[in-house]
Formats: sequence, structure tokens, C-alpha cells
Amino acid sequence: MSKEILTALLESDIWQEHQPMMADFRQGVYHGLLQNAVRQLKREALYDSPIHGEDHIERTMLMAALLAWRETVSQENTQLLLLAASYHDVGRVDDSYDTEHGPRAITKLGELAGLGGQELLLLQCAVAAHSRPDSMMEATLTGIAPKDMSRALALSRLLKDADGLDRVRIRDLNPNFLRHRSARALSGFSEYVFELYFQRKAAPAAYWCPKRQRIIMGEKGEI
Repeated sequence: MSKEILTALLESDIWQEHQPMMADFRQGVYHGLLQNAVRQLKREALYDSPIHGEDHIERTMLMAALLAWRETVSQENTQLLLLAASYHDVGRVDDSYDTEHGPRAITKLGELAGLGGQELLLLQCAVAAHSRPDSMMEATLTGIAPKDMSRALALSRLLKDADGLDRVRIRDLNPNFLRHRSARALSGFSEYVFELYFQRKAAPAAYWCPKRQRIIMGEKGEI
């Protein structure tokens, strides 16, 4: 199970050159917030897919927690960010390039996250915006109309980077497109984390075909 992988990884010392960073991360509040989010994750609600399923969600949650730590995000915003990372793909209907799976997900978030009011609107903003181009972000957030637009924008940008870091799984991560310097600094770590998952599950890896119209699955060692 994915849960066993992430929980075991968080408790392990197998981070090689990333060990000092992970040791520091464990000593702060963000590690505890991540552990709590993993425990509360409603896995039965996640999209069932080797590309956008549990493994991807867990890695996105890890990257979100690390970004929150590096960017000194408040505990309240970190909890919202982790919820957004948890459920950002529940609107998917397939694994294709689909700009509208974020907006489709937002009607499910209140029940999944147990939120209402402005917190729910902020969560909906981040999830709705993550699948659309940055050029549409302001219009997407305006359509949901949270009171604190700057907070909604910050959460949306963080989720986009956390999700983007796991593009290593489809061999399509370009760090230059990430929005935070701290995210760009995690690009090598994201490769290492994906390899840890790959080794533990012997799962097929994936990459986009040249025209990005579909995802090609490859067995271990082929890519």
C-alpha cells in the first residue's frame, strides 16, 4: 500500500545526500502536519490510476509540506495546502491532459475536507487553479470569490509547484516553469523520491509521448 511507503519513508534514514534536509524537516511542525494529513487522507475517494492515484497524491503531499516549510507558510495555510494536495485530482475522469479536472473537483471538497465558509473557498481556489494555465489563475480565483485573494493566490501557486514537482514520473519536469525558488531547489529530490516509490512497488514508470496526447507505460529499466 502507498500509505506504508510514505509512512515508512518519513521514518527512515535512506535519504542519502538529502538526509540533512530531511533531518531538519522532521524537527519542525511541518513534519507533524504532513503525518496528520497522511493519516486523515480518504484514500477511497482518490482517482484510481498509476499516474494520478495514491502514489502521486502522497508525493504531492510531501512536496507541499516541504515547500510550506521552506517558504515558512503558516500552520493554517499549510493544513489547507495539504488538503489541496490530498484531493486535487478527485475530479479526474482519465489520465489525459485535462485543464478542467480541477474545477470539477471543487464540489467534492467540502465533504472530503470537512470545511465550509472561507476556508473551503480557499481550498477550492487552489484545486480549481492547479489544472489550468497560470494565465487563467486570476480569473479562476475571481470566479470562486474568496475574501482573501492574496491568500488564495499563494496557496494556488504552492499547489501548482508541489504537483509540478512530481512531473518527474512522466519525465516532463522543467524546473524553470516552477514558481518558487524553493521548488526549483527540490527538483533533484523529487527525482529521488519517485525512484524510491518505483523501487518499492516495482510499478511501471510513465512518460508522455511526443505529442502529449496520451501516456505511455514502460516497464522498469526501459526509460
